[in-house]
Amino acid sequence: MLLAKLGATCEKDLHELDILDVGCGSGGDLVRLVGHDADPARMHGIDLRAEVIATARQRLPSVDLRVANAAELPHPDRSMDLILQSTVLSSILDAGLRRRIAAEMMRVIRPTGLIVSYDFWINPLNRDTRGVSRRELRALFPSHRVHVRSATLMPPIARLVAPRSYPLAAALQAVPVLRTHIMAFISAPPGDLPAS
Repeated sequence: MLLAKLGATCEKDLHELDILDVGCGSGGDLVRLVGHDADPARMHGIDLRAEVIATARQRLPSVDLRVANAAELPHPDRSMDLILQSTVLSSILDAGLRRRIAAEMMRVIRPTGLIVSYDFWINPLNRDTRGVSRRELRALFPSHRVHVRSATLMPPIARLVAPRSYPLAAALQAVPVLRTHIMAFISAPPGDLPAS
C-alpha cells in the first residue's frame, strides 16, 4: 500500500526519490526501502542516539546517516521527495517540540513530496509517550492534506494471538477499536504544486 501511494503521489520510481527517515534508529525502514529499489546514495537518516546511528552506518554504509535533532533538520529546504517518521512524534511529550519537528518536515519536503507518519494514537501502558491523534496530525500540518488510516492490531493482543492463529489476528485487526496505530499520508495541497 505504501509503495503504491508513493508512486501515485511522487510520480517517480522509488530509486529516483530523495528519502529522509526522521528517527531512523538502526536503519530498519531504510534497509527495507533499499530492498524495494531505493537508491542508498539518495537516502538520509537522522536520530538523536549516536549508538543507533553507528549500527545503521554498519548496515547502510552508502546512506547519509547523522546524529541530529528532528527539530533542526540538517537538510536544505525542499530537498526531499519522501520523509518518514515512525513513532517519533509520540515519544515527544512537549507540544511545542512536536510542532517544531512537523514544521521542519514541511520545510524539507518538496511540493510534490510525501510525508508518511506512522504512530500510535493510544498507548495507556507507556507513560513516557503520548499518542498522536488524527486531529493533532491535521493541526501539526495545517497547510497540507492529511489522509489517515488506522492500522496495527493492538500489540499485546497481536503478540498473544498471531503466533497461534494468523487468521484470528487478521480478523481482530479488522475491528477498528482494536487498532492502536495510524498511518498518515501528508502532502501539499494541489494549489501548492508547481505547474507541469
